Amino acid sequence: MNKLKSYMYDRNNCCASEAGKIVAFAKDYFDSKGAQFCYTLSRVLELDTQTVSMYLAKYYVDNYDYVNQRPLNLSFTNSTKAVVIYLSWLLICILVRVMPRGRPSSSRFIRFLLDKVEFSNEVSRFEKLFAGSTESVAAITTREDLKHSFQNYGMASKYADQIPILGLISLSLRSLTIVAKYSIRDRVDYNTLVVRLLKNYFNALSDFAEFKASFLVYTQHYNSCPVRNYIFKKMTNGIVVILQKNIIQLGKNGFFIDSDVLVSLNSDSCDRVEFLGGRFNDAWNLGSFFMYSLYFNPVEKLGSYDGPQFDVLFMGQNVHAGIDNYSQSYADYYQCFKWLKELKEKFPELKIGIKHHNNNLPDPIEEEILRDTEISVYRSEYCSYQMGLNADVVVGFGSSIVFELVGHGKKAVLMNPAGRNSQFLFKRSEYNAIGSENIEQFLLMVERIHDIDFESYRVEYSVKRDSFCVDSGNFGMTFFNNCNEYSNK
Repeated sequence: MNKLKSYMYDRNNCCASEAGKIVAFAKDYFDSKGAQFCYTLSRVLELDTQTVSMYLAKYYVDNYDYVNQRPLNLSFTNSTKAVVIYLSWLLICILVRVMPRGRPSSSRFIRFLLDKVEFSNEVSRFEKLFAGSTESVAAITTREDLKHSFQNYGMASKYADQIPILGLISLSLRSLTIVAKYSIRDRVDYNTLVVRLLKNYFNALSDFAEFKASFLVYTQHYNSCPVRNYIFKKMTNGIVVILQKNIIQLGKNGFFIDSDVLVSLNSDSCDRVEFLGGRFNDAWNLGSFFMYSLYFNPVEKLGSYDGPQFDVLFMGQNVHAGIDNYSQSYADYYQCFKWLKELKEKFPELKIGIKHHNNNLPDPIEEEILRDTEISVYRSEYCSYQMGLNADVVVGFGSSIVFELVGHGKKAVLMNPAGRNSQFLFKRSEYNAIGSENIEQFLLMVERIHDIDFESYRVEYSVKRDSFCVDSGNFGMTFFNNCNEYSNK
């Protein structure tokens, strides 16, 4: 049996170790057994062979079922389904030519192109970054309701409507023929992997026929696409820049990140990207784009904080299948709330709160644990950064905000039940120093650091602020200065 169809991820093992193993497996497969296939396909599409192999490896690991420990379905039955879906898409592409959407026939030249803007809060963050700037900016958005947020915009192509139809059909048929040949040879369904590549390929050709830019910028690092980035650089000679969104997770949301420039919270982010098969040419450790846009932004400053103040504030995160990378992941996450409950019972005088993301939904398991504890829970009422900076101690399981706050002078304890949370808290001395692996250690640490100032905390626990997050106060100015210097190389 082809190894792509039988790879076994071990949920009972350290998830950071397993993440490294599956990355190494996928990379090795497409660089060795699948190398000839990647080379042949890359010649037809005029792509770099490494770009094709990286895309296929990323698609494989991103779509592995880590809960049920099942690889992507690469059977020949599934292959037929994938081809039918692709040919249906190709037919729609032909019909789009009959009913054109009116995309411009000539390219627009701008300085910064924001790629695949999908959420209104993304719009807000970029507006704050570019407020007061004279740089030309445009956005490719996936949503009709967001397009008028930008003076220059383009709708992300769904049906490759800037590609000549004969070229689209010819390249599709040639590619599918190659896929069929190598699928038979290697006894695995490559169609399921490649049809998505082809859609991304043709849609990228359409999008970047409309826009020419010096920089392609986006914030969802886990959605980076090697094929799309390659086409952008080939068509525009531009530079791809990723603004790190959150902790580079050693799991599903961190695999094979691709960029020319990685704008990161700290140097550890760069190590994680490389460990997970990613590539970048330069790293700018500028701190947090999110913290800058919400807290430090000089154009739209927050008012004075008049919200509640806590002795201990848990910084939450959205819980979804993406964190379920080891057998005890959910149990460890909910253990954190049990620790908070025990903390309140031992020190009833402490004011303890929880600040979730604005879009977080009530969780019945969490609510049951916290019932009758007098622990306050907040979501969208106040800015997370303001609440955290006004708390005495912040704690968390996998929240990027805890890292950001430590970098800006806030005492913290990282919650790591049984030491298993390696997807967020990889084994680095800086994280271990302020990590707690059991309830006794957690209670002792909170009691200890609650009574000392940050400088004493920093010295006692050997905390290096920049190891967590670089000061983000000058993010905007430094970002534009670095872009100017980079483009002049």
